[in-house]
Amino acid sequence: REQLASYPELIAVYHGLWRLTGERQWKDKALRMVVWYQSKQQKNGAFPYSPGSTFVYTRGTGKIFETLACFPEENKAMLEKVFAWLRTMQYTKENTFFMNQDEQTLLVGGFRHDAFNREAWIDASAHVILGATRLLNIQR
Repeated sequence: REQLASYPELIAVYHGLWRLTGERQWKDKALRMVVWYQSKQQKNGAFPYSPGSTFVYTRGTGKIFETLACFPEENKAMLEKVFAWLRTMQYTKENTFFMNQDEQTLLVGGFRHDAFNREAWIDASAHVILGATRLLNIQR
């Protein structure tokens, strides 16, 4: 099956082309992809591994969040839902109290891979940070 996280960068590419050229066709292509992703977002805010799947994971969801942040006004509701879900998957002092201090130091701020796999993958964090950076830069 095709992974949803295979193509979200196209939204950013189309966004960049629109900003560089001013040609509306690129923004329209990006927003058509956004609508497609919107149809795949689960009620909890996450995005599944593939169409029809129920498996959700932070790396793919974070990657989609990163590109949706190119259009914050158009994607406000989606971004809020996905960010809320991502926060539930983030390691904090409160949810790592049972770990030894060395593990806590490594994990706090990172994201669980998924509900069953407690591994923290750095690329999930990177996608969320890049998405948040886009949102912050657009607000300036």
